[in-house]
Amino acid sequence: MNKKFSTLMMAGMLVAGSSFVDAQTLNGLKLKQIDFQAGGKNTYKDVVVVRDVNNDGKIDVGDIIMTASKKNDGTITYETRKFNSWSNIVLENQEEAIWDFTETKGTTPGSSAAQGWFYQLTNHATGKPLAGTGVAVTGQTITPTVITEADKSKEDPANNLYAYFKTAWNSADGVIKYDKTSTTANNKGNVLFLVWPQNGNSGLIMDEPTNSNTTGKVHFAKVESNWKVGILLATAEEREVDFVTELNDIQGGEGFQFSFKDDDKVSKNVFDNKDLRAFNVPEITWGKDSRTEKTFMIPKGIYLASDWSNLSENTLKFNTISTVEEFQKATFIAVLPQEFVDLTNTIRANGHGFALGEVKGADMNFYAIKYTEEGYEANQASSHAEVFVGNACFTITAENPLTLNDNYKLELKEVRLATDAKQEDVHADVENVYIGTTNNTNNDNDEVAKNNYLTTQGNAITVTAVPSSSQADAKALLNEGAIPVPAIYTLEFIGGKADGQFLTTQVNRSKNGFEAATMPSIFVNEDDPMYQFVVSNVEDKVKNADPKVPVYETITLTNRQTKTDVSFVLYNTTEEDVYIIYPTAMTKSISFAENSWDGEELQNEGKWFWNYYNVKGQTVKFNKKESVDKFATFESRESYDGLVSFQFAKTEESGDRLYAAANRYAKGDNKGEIIVNNHWASIITGEELTDQFELIRSDKYQYITNDFKYINANGNIVTSPTVQDTVAFYSYAVKLFNPDEADMYLTDTKLTTWPAFFVIKENKDGSVALFENEWDNNNFTQNNPFIFFDKKPNPNAAYYKSAIKGNPTEKDNVGEKAWSENWAHYYDLTSVANTIVKTFMVDEPVYGTLNPVKQTTTFESGLNYLFRNESNVGILKPEVMSFDLTPADVKTNVPSFFIANEGNFMYFAKDSADSYRLTNWEKYAFEDGNGVKTTRVIFKAAELNESSDSLTTTVDGQIKTVAEKANKAKGILGGLKNFKFRVIDSEDGDDSYVVRCVANNKYVIAINGQLTVTSDRAGATRFFVETTELPTANEGVEVSGVKVIAGEGNVTIAGAQGKKVVISNILGQVVANTVIASDNATIAAPAGVAVIAIEGEAAVKAIVK
Repeated sequence: MNKKFSTLMMAGMLVAGSSFVDAQTLNGLKLKQIDFQAGGKNTYKDVVVVRDVNNDGKIDVGDIIMTASKKNDGTITYETRKFNSWSNIVLENQEEAIWDFTETKGTTPGSSAAQGWFYQLTNHATGKPLAGTGVAVTGQTITPTVITEADKSKEDPANNLYAYFKTAWNSADGVIKYDKTSTTANNKGNVLFLVWPQNGNSGLIMDEPTNSNTTGKVHFAKVESNWKVGILLATAEEREVDFVTELNDIQGGEGFQFSFKDDDKVSKNVFDNKDLRAFNVPEITWGKDSRTEKTFMIPKGIYLASDWSNLSENTLKFNTISTVEEFQKATFIAVLPQEFVDLTNTIRANGHGFALGEVKGADMNFYAIKYTEEGYEANQASSHAEVFVGNACFTITAENPLTLNDNYKLELKEVRLATDAKQEDVHADVENVYIGTTNNTNNDNDEVAKNNYLTTQGNAITVTAVPSSSQADAKALLNEGAIPVPAIYTLEFIGGKADGQFLTTQVNRSKNGFEAATMPSIFVNEDDPMYQFVVSNVEDKVKNADPKVPVYETITLTNRQTKTDVSFVLYNTTEEDVYIIYPTAMTKSISFAENSWDGEELQNEGKWFWNYYNVKGQTVKFNKKESVDKFATFESRESYDGLVSFQFAKTEESGDRLYAAANRYAKGDNKGEIIVNNHWASIITGEELTDQFELIRSDKYQYITNDFKYINANGNIVTSPTVQDTVAFYSYAVKLFNPDEADMYLTDTKLTTWPAFFVIKENKDGSVALFENEWDNNNFTQNNPFIFFDKKPNPNAAYYKSAIKGNPTEKDNVGEKAWSENWAHYYDLTSVANTIVKTFMVDEPVYGTLNPVKQTTTFESGLNYLFRNESNVGILKPEVMSFDLTPADVKTNVPSFFIANEGNFMYFAKDSADSYRLTNWEKYAFEDGNGVKTTRVIFKAAELNESSDSLTTTVDGQIKTVAEKANKAKGILGGLKNFKFRVIDSEDGDDSYVVRCVANNKYVIAINGQLTVTSDRAGATRFFVETTELPTANEGVEVSGVKVIAGEGNVTIAGAQGKKVVISNILGQVVANTVIASDNATIAAPAGVAVIAIEGEAAVKAIVK
């Protein structure tokens, strides 16, 4: 509960003398009906709008009030709330129930009728008038609609928008006048009714909340004569401040100041720059002996101390002085009995015109008996300059509790003053004097005539309680220079309820938006944009000593991640970068974190909870971030940069943890084969069944931008014209790393064949949050940047039937979903702080594979080797053959290779075997011994392009380009994956490898020495490999004294003068046939692998760029 409101509620209860109030109250403030007369040229500010449900002309149980609130998206919600049997309505934001009722004279829009009175209701929380829209139709009753868009809540008849209404009943057009004696059915007392300006039959209706709802609707409708929909206006009764917490809370108990209009120009102003602290003092009496026990007294009341440094810790804790000895340790503000200021407008005999000063409690007079009472002893009573203790006993009232909770009147119930100028040493009893200001109207030349004075008066001035510090200039928090640089801070609360907590924002589900809150430091990473605020505005709004010199004391800060604004008035402290904050209309309360651990007893398992408190007087340290990483705390790694597993534990260090794994089941008769279950994405399981995942990053990052203020080269405060503060993040497809099976991706809580994209954010404790991102850069909007966080899975929301415990087993959680869908969990601070089990994304090693570089390799299997025979068929043969491996997919966790021998590339011949033009099936298939035709692994002449993303080969007698995806328009064929193979660790523990085709994730196997593929990893052929690196571009190849150097688009041959040279590409096409005329000849050649045949030498290969 908001501290300010809870204080007011308690005050209301104490006034009533019971925990039950005897009148209708708003946040504990007793409502008082306003006597008004519509059409009387009056404007009523700061009122509560009440529907008189029982039509009795007064506010009582069962009546309802109207409220309005505005969401972050600019929409307004109008609601009603009912006075229940407790007769108290509690609102987090009290201003939602406060309205200004104004009137103006004019004609009905679109009418030529005589002028009449029109009325408007403007809400304090929204700053907008209640408005409706409707079109008049001759002969028909209009049923207008309440406007809920803030930008349309205005008077604009040209666009059928109306914010002024008439007062009438049914079809009457006359003004309803206030008549307290009226007893007519339609107008009892001060009841009014607002009707649509174009038609008297439609009016404002405030519905009663139903039994199942706490709020009702506000709308327009045709009104029947028996409906009880009249409106009353109310304000709050003046209340007495019964305890001092409200005042001291202005600065967390560290003192406050009283200020008032033009206080810097007032003489004898004891409050000028004076730090105060208020204390409750109960009535304390004592006597000279047992017969005179009430001779001396400290009256019950509020005492304003200017020095409380010697008071005990217990006194300061409870703001109560309970003994004479303690009272005498402090210094207080009191009326000085002989300090009369002789002004024209003061009457000394009435106790008016006496100045105030500071008096030590030990120097005060405590004699309680009045001179008119029996037993009075003149020598005991105060006299001369001695100050009677009652001169320091204040009663403090709030003038208008609905809107001016910080504005007070100061009264002294009983003082003793030298009211007779002829007997200045004698004090007389004076009752009920106020503290006020007055001026002198004497016509002489005395200097006193030029000043106002703060003295005792018959009428009180209104003083405002403010923190005991000077106003700070928020301009000092801006960056300055020719280049715009945002000023970014984290805000740390010091002392008070939120000590050690940092400002952030949290979701307000009822308003579908964000609000200011604090988070304990144990959860806070100061590099996280959730806890960083950029200065978006500074303003000069509050009075300062020299109006000509602006002090930009009001600062607006915008949360970098949620774009939520907060605003404060700043006051200086003695410490650098530390300020006292004071509320503004935008930010009056903040939800502070509290824990049920009270230092002695642990309740509710020590859970965190959040309550609203007034920000008034809180101390905050502004920690400047000199530089920020726009991707900070958001995952930004490249695609396929390692593997990760998702593990669930209490802490990052905890050894007791569970693991996410794909849900699998046995299929068919092959009980040993497991496949991905398309239903639930993952189950909680033991470590032995954990799965690994690959992160595939989006091509572009998304961003959140905020405007900011800075000081330009001319010294002016301006909004950056081009640069914006930016938070950026990538989205990732979370792919199950399961190379033996089809590609599967995480979507909400399932694995499917199509990817969803997630934003991954790291928390301070190392855990992560995942948010499904349904938006891309084309439809991502800055006005609503966090819609993708609202409704999809969040791993931190995981709660399990079996909580984390020692030695978890698979049986504990088999079948439990690892994540549950939870709307906006990440922004629900209560849920986040109290979540026991969290998600940790752990980097995992990638299992063994050949180094993804160009290399020459032999594949040995027992006594045989991988071999390409004269028919380009892949076989096993007891003869060594070397293969050139060119890496592909090098950025993935398991790269693949093109495997070639003398320009012939290893190829799973499924596409060729399936060709309708096939005339000789044995070229691409063989019978496996059971009469089943099996597709071969063969070698096909081809030329790989420089980027390894396509190759050129002969298909059906034509030279074609083969890529991963076909493009008929360009004549490009698909099927490149049939040429790609992964060489991976067999995991047999003997350094052997298996070869897997990328196209189908099947493994190379030899059947009767002929190569094909199988899905059975256990039956795959094992190979032992030996590798050496291939020559790369620009490297020389020595051939018996002749050197060949591949360049860019050419081949240089040295030492072959007079010899014939033939250069061909990998497909056997001759690109050059010449006799070398010099000792160092350069011959043009296309990019790719070139075969160079020099007369009298063995042919060599070189890679031409």
